[in-house]
Amino acid sequence: LAIEDQDRKQNALIFATRVLENEVARVSGWFGYRTTSTQALSFPRTGLYTSDGNSVPDTSIPYGVKEAVFVIARRLVLNPDLADDDGGEVSVSLGSTSVTYGAPRGMFGGSVYLTPSVMMSVGPFMDSQKRMVRA
Repeated sequence: LAIEDQDRKQNALIFATRVLENEVARVSGWFGYRTTSTQALSFPRTGLYTSDGNSVPDTSIPYGVKEAVFVIARRLVLNPDLADDDGGEVSVSLGSTSVTYGAPRGMFGGSVYLTPSVMMSVGPFMDSQKRMVRA
């Protein structure tokens, strides 16, 4: 990120990490298990493999996860209003007729953050079997 303000860059990366944690937990979950029971974040993890079958060391964060955090942080820096995006409403008018409806938030799991590039980065580490089903 080519940002002059280091605090802004750090805040964007922290926020992007939280977003990735929350959004992936909401739509599926991660393969493997946290390396320690006391760690605050989902990574590092044990039992992870890359898309080509190589084991990910349980002391590291996969490159794809780091890349996804960067992509989300970059989007937030370029579009700060994205941090407050809850989908909102869209109004469409044609002549004297207008309709207002809830706007979809995004492509994957209704998230504006889980873009195709983010999903390509973290997809190999997501466990769709852990998806929570709500009654």
